[in-house]
This record gives sequence, structure tokens and C-alpha cells, in this order.
Amino acid sequence: MQYSMEHCESPVDFLPTVSALDTAELVADYFQEVITGYGGTYVLMCRVPQPHETLADCILMDTRPLAWARRYRDKGYVITDPLVLTAQRRVTPCTWSDAMAEFPNDQIAQLIHKERLANGVTDGLLVPIHTTKGHGGLVSIGTMSALTDEALHALTLMSLVVHNLLSAMQQSGASALDEFTAREIECLQWAAAGKSDAEIALILDLSAKTVYFHINGAKRRINASSRTHAVASAIRIGLFN
Repeated sequence: MQYSMEHCESPVDFLPTVSALDTAELVADYFQEVITGYGGTYVLMCRVPQPHETLADCILMDTRPLAWARRYRDKGYVITDPLVLTAQRRVTPCTWSDAMAEFPNDQIAQLIHKERLANGVTDGLLVPIHTTKGHGGLVSIGTMSALTDEALHALTLMSLVVHNLLSAMQQSGASALDEFTAREIECLQWAAAGKSDAEIALILDLSAKTVYFHINGAKRRINASSRTHAVASAIRIGLFN
């Protein structure tokens, strides 16, 4: 049975809506809602790690069942996962079943795929991500039933948009960390704990005016309109981790 698009979000409506969202959490939640409308169950989205990064640093979205995600990680399946291998060498999107047709006699690949299908899906969509520098990552969407060609096209377009958005948000957040001074981070962290400028000044042995200067500097770097906004944004990009 193929899944109907009758009540699904179209790419025309999706693009302006998702582009207006300003946090990675909102983008991921909206995309999950949209793929559910198409009969999708979960999404795994990642980019290729840079030399200084681990794979965990590059996960953009992962709504797989917890037990399956944990087993996948603990078994190191990413090295031999047929979908990952397909995404590395294929430019165009395909269904999971089409990808698996290339591994008919690979027992390990077949085992991984059998376990994948045991987690509430019957097939899925694989969208390889490629950039001018080569393989850039993948989007993998599990589905409960077959998708129409129209649905495959729509989800492919949406996947490319969301991968681009979440990659930009993740990497801009990481680069933003390098721009903060140690004092700005320190003052903002105490502000997150609810301390006033005067209280932070006593804690750090600074003047209240200097604390104000550092927090304002942090606000400018993070493009925050208020102290509360700055604290919330700092938490989102992992400034205090």
C-alpha cells in the first residue's frame, strides 16, 4: 500500500515555514511532524565529521527508538551499515529496499537491515547529501508503508532543506563558542544562575560596570535582544558545557 499525500504538508508551504524557525529544536520538531504526516516514523540525519570531530558531534537529528539507536551505537554498525555505504557512493535518493538490492549476499548488511526493520518500519527513504567537497552526510527516514513518487520527491526536497538548515545552525553555534571571551562566558554563566551584575561583581571581584560590559559584549556576539535572550541562546549553543 502506498501512503496518500492528501493531508500532507507540501514543499511550497514547508519551505517558508521551516526557514522562519530560529532554533534547531523547532526545525527538528517541525520536520518530524511533517514526515509523520507522510507515514514516516523516525529520522536519522547527520553530516560527515571533520578531522577534529566525532560522529556524535555531527548528528543533526535522531528520533530513532532509543533501544535501536543504542544498539546501533554499541555495535558500531555505522562502519558496515549498508545505508551509510550507499549514501557515500550514491548521489540520488532511493528507498531503503532499493539500496539493499546492492547487498544481496552481504550477511552483515542484511542483519543490520533486518534489525532496522524490526523497529516499527517496513521501508524508508535514503537521501545522500553531497557538497562541492564530496560526500556531506545523509538523511534516513523510516516509513510504515510505501511512498508514492510524489511523496518521495517532496520528502527529498524537505530533507535537503532541513539538513542544510541544521548543519548551518550547528556549525554557527560551534564557531560562536570560539568568539566569546572567558570573562563573557563566566559573567553570562552567573547571569544564567540568576545573579545580578552587582552580585556577579562580588563573586568575580570585578566592578558592576565591568560585569555589565562583559554581558553586553556577550549579547552582541550572540545577537540577543535581552539578558534573558542571551542566556537562553547561550544554553542552546552549548556555551556552558
